[in-house]
Amino acid sequence: MVSHTTKKKKRKKKLSSEKKPQPSFTEPAPISLCMIVKNEEKYLPGCLESVKGLVKEMIVVDTGSSDKTIGIARQMGAQVVTIEWQEDFAAARNVALKMASQPWILYLDADERLPARYHDIIRKAIAAKQADAFYVQVYSPVRGKLGTAPHVQAYPRLFRKLPGVQFVGRIHEQITPALQKIGARFAELPVRIEHLGYDVDDEVLQQKILRNIHYLEKQVEAEPENAYARYQLGQTYIIAGRIAEGKKWLMEALRSRAITPKIASVCWLILGNVAYQEDDIALAKKYVKKALALVPVQRLGWFLLSQCYAREENWSEATHCLLQYLKYENIPLTQLAVDKILDRELIFQKLIHSLVQQKRFSDAFDQLQKFFQQQKELKTEWFGWYLQLLSYLPHWEEKWELYLDAWFDKAIYHSEAEELLGYLVQFLEEKELWDVIRFYLQRWVQYKPLSEMAWQALGNAYLNLGELEKAQDAYENAIKINPHRAVYFERMALIAMKSGRFPEAIDWYQQLGEKFPEKREMALRRMAALYLKMGEFQKAVECFPEVDWKRWGKIKA
Repeated sequence: MVSHTTKKKKRKKKLSSEKKPQPSFTEPAPISLCMIVKNEEKYLPGCLESVKGLVKEMIVVDTGSSDKTIGIARQMGAQVVTIEWQEDFAAARNVALKMASQPWILYLDADERLPARYHDIIRKAIAAKQADAFYVQVYSPVRGKLGTAPHVQAYPRLFRKLPGVQFVGRIHEQITPALQKIGARFAELPVRIEHLGYDVDDEVLQQKILRNIHYLEKQVEAEPENAYARYQLGQTYIIAGRIAEGKKWLMEALRSRAITPKIASVCWLILGNVAYQEDDIALAKKYVKKALALVPVQRLGWFLLSQCYAREENWSEATHCLLQYLKYENIPLTQLAVDKILDRELIFQKLIHSLVQQKRFSDAFDQLQKFFQQQKELKTEWFGWYLQLLSYLPHWEEKWELYLDAWFDKAIYHSEAEELLGYLVQFLEEKELWDVIRFYLQRWVQYKPLSEMAWQALGNAYLNLGELEKAQDAYENAIKINPHRAVYFERMALIAMKSGRFPEAIDWYQQLGEKFPEKREMALRRMAALYLKMGEFQKAVECFPEVDWKRWGKIKA
């Protein structure tokens, strides 16, 4: 008989051998979405929809909406509380924090979106329990006064609800200081929040700028030692065009002992950009180098420094800076507090130009090839530059297929494919590389059998290579596509003549003269000459009855 003790031991062993339950990602995560809003009926539905299925609760603190914002929030399942606006963003956010019942907080603004492709990354991160706060990328497309390069900022938008953790700051409120104070563990997540609020007309942006200046001036007055507030006030003045005031407050921020390297670096960059715009390149370089010394892993500083060197025509240093930019191009979160992602075409265009200025044609072409391989969409001018740079490479004709295949594979599917084909044909015809033209045009017409230009160029190549029958087939295809081009009839007549088929040539010249009146006299002369070669004098006379054929015959004799 098995004792009671033995049974207990066996049962314990069985339980220990079972797998521990894995977190389920089909249920909402233990996250409270915390928001503050006012008159956001335009943006709010998209924001709440973007976190559907991810968060367990949604808390919306309304600060005085007069539109449909409150109704939308409630309809979409959010808890809504209304408060009186105290001109303090941190205080409003802390109301939402206090209401949150979940162990994790995600905070968003109504004009932000958290795409579903990032939801499982967030679920896994909080289930792993290896950090208390996660920095994510906030990606902001811009236009108008803010330029065209998207802003990229890193914020701890996802954090544990821990005792003593509250937002600080009347405007541009922060949670980081409170998290740092309690020794929270920080980590980074490859997550991008999309911010739509800066992609607005200048009139709307100007209203935001004036509002922000009002709040920031109050905050700086109340907190004279707050370096972050000084930095925000300085950059906002500069955006508003109040350059002197902006410079003053940025310098005030830099003099503060409390300023972080990330914020100090941004201050120096803003000052450097202002100096660059004022054509003080030496001062711009000085400021940007200070920024890079504090935070070398960034994009914006390296680009600004490359611009300074390019202005001085120091192409070697400009090249180095642009290569540094590309080194950090794909890092979601660089060390800079507010970085930028610039247009890749702009970066490569400047890099290739810089290399060409140094006559480093092989390096320039290598960079161009890399750009071709990485980009899905290319502007038409890049195809022209590719061929132009290729012509500088020594002995490239020996490896033409290696170089031109990459060009061809991109061009054939381009929306302006016919224009690009013109680039290729002109480039190769100038070099009289008829066999290369034949190779690529044979491929082109397989993909695009209705390309008139391709058939014409292929006919030209065959003609120059002495492949008369194939040239005839090519021109016949061109005529089927467009029977209104005189040159095709001339080429068909020429091929017939070269092949000794004079009657056929006469027929083509007759069609040429009938279809194109401006070519009639030339066609008749050719027909007459061909009849004479065939010994048919009377038919030659019929081509030009007005000619004194007796006198012509005497002269001939």
